[in-house]
Amino acid sequence: MSNLQSSLSQPHSPNHNHIQQTAGKSGSFPEAKPDVIPQQNKERSSLSAVSRVVRNETTPTKTQAQATTKTLSAQETGTEQLGKLIATWFDNNPWHAVRIKNAHAYLNKRWRDLSKVEKCQRGFQYAAETEGIALSLNFSDMIETRAQEHEDPAAYMSDRVATKLRKHGLAGLPFAFVLEFSKEGKFHAHGVIVPMGKSLPTIKKVFREAGGRDLEKGVARQLMTKPLFGGQGFHRYARKTRKTTIVVLEGRRFAIMNRSLNAVARDYHENNRPKERCSLGLVVPE
Repeated sequence: MSNLQSSLSQPHSPNHNHIQQTAGKSGSFPEAKPDVIPQQNKERSSLSAVSRVVRNETTPTKTQAQATTKTLSAQETGTEQLGKLIATWFDNNPWHAVRIKNAHAYLNKRWRDLSKVEKCQRGFQYAAETEGIALSLNFSDMIETRAQEHEDPAAYMSDRVATKLRKHGLAGLPFAFVLEFSKEGKFHAHGVIVPMGKSLPTIKKVFREAGGRDLEKGVARQLMTKPLFGGQGFHRYARKTRKTTIVVLEGRRFAIMNRSLNAVARDYHENNRPKERCSLGLVVPE
């Protein structure tokens, strides 16, 4: 028992006597050195730090969310400010506002009140919405000369197309075209036709025959066709040199729409014409 008590009373550290001596001299213990972290704990600590960084980058904090909200509010404010600037600009430039308003005024008109140009434009728009075909046709020298010398060039070409349609069993297909003199002096036509399920190769043959065969120009360059997507835009393109065409033809008609397209375009216009003027709230007369 005495041996056991003596062993328990012995210090457990070899530096125990040194610590006691030092404490007795100075009255305080020396500063303890920090323990050394094992390598495994270091790796675990590094992984935790990386995960915190990734979590902070991927998950928005409250501050970031508030900043995003402020940015969206600023964007909305900017949109409102832009709208006010546009409204102010139109107030200072009333002529532009009237011009833009009148650009689509024909949509409120009755069919009988539309001009010939507006009716033709509606015909092009109808063709675009019914899988119509846009075409550009070059004439042979003989047909070009006859068309220019005719008292009604547009009617002359329309009769030629109608004759060829009847010849190939396609009578009554809706079509329209605009004659054009390019800046280079080239006389040709841009137009539309609604196939109504008929053979496209046959329709191409009709227009090639109507334009006249020209061995020098070749078949490939005589007629170009493509699906029609923007009727209003293509109509504007067809009339791009109308001033030159009017001068060369001395005011004679250079655009035409056949009766079939005129009838369906009229129904298309009346069915899609707004019954109320949004700006004035007035009922459009029937």
